[in-house]
Amino acid sequence: MHRVLIIDDDPIALNMMNLVIENLGYKTQCFSEPQKALDWLTQNDCSLVLTDYEMPHISGIEVLKAVKEQHQNIPVVIITAYSNLNLIREALVSGAFDFVEKPLNPKYVNEVFRLATTFNNVPTNYLPAIRNITPQHKDKAQDETTSNILNYYFLSDLVKAIGYEKLNSAILEFIQITDISMEKLIHSPQNLQTQLSFLHRLIGTAASLGLTQLEQHCHAMQQEFKNSDSPIPDQNIQAIKETYMLSCQRLKKYLSEVTTPSQDHSFQKIDN
Repeated sequence: MHRVLIIDDDPIALNMMNLVIENLGYKTQCFSEPQKALDWLTQNDCSLVLTDYEMPHISGIEVLKAVKEQHQNIPVVIITAYSNLNLIREALVSGAFDFVEKPLNPKYVNEVFRLATTFNNVPTNYLPAIRNITPQHKDKAQDETTSNILNYYFLSDLVKAIGYEKLNSAILEFIQITDISMEKLIHSPQNLQTQLSFLHRLIGTAASLGLTQLEQHCHAMQQEFKNSDSPIPDQNIQAIKETYMLSCQRLKKYLSEVTTPSQDHSFQKIDN
């Protein structure tokens, strides 16, 4: 059975990816610290590396280059909540097999992993042709089931992929952790770096759970203040809290209306 090494500094996003990928039929090894993952890889083997792009201390591109220096045939897939052409170009030129945006669509990830593990020994110059085999992401902007607050299409796929109980447990953990962090951020003096770190983690988690509005709000604020000389004003943090609370309210309502999905999933697990 193939083993996937998963790296993401956000523990909740890491857990969500682990649940999805295990359900696809893979073994997993998870790390929230990139250096520990690279150290593990010097003594162990895996079939594929899935790494977040934006992480403190060591970026996804640096992870990619470190993996390729030691294990040329291990495919690396980079994930991010937000991408642009420069990031994609940098990743692919550095040898990434593919570049995937959060939230991870189980069907799409299943196909990417199947191709990556099948063609892991193919020369790099053939990768563009192989990537073209992979179906493109569903256009969220044109999806009727995607609202301004929640991505219902993704949540529906997620329930089918990992089951209601696991998803509900992950969401409760997210709310519990975020409630504590949010209150601390609001009621205790914080420096800008602490605030930006919080926004970074919240962006990754929100993207992994299909919380569209919260993800976009946090990203916009991160971009606005990342080069600031002073902390983010209290009213801006309070606005993030209001978006977060509304997102949680809608998410809880969605879960309360979800019935147990059938076992006839719309995608097939990979046969390893």
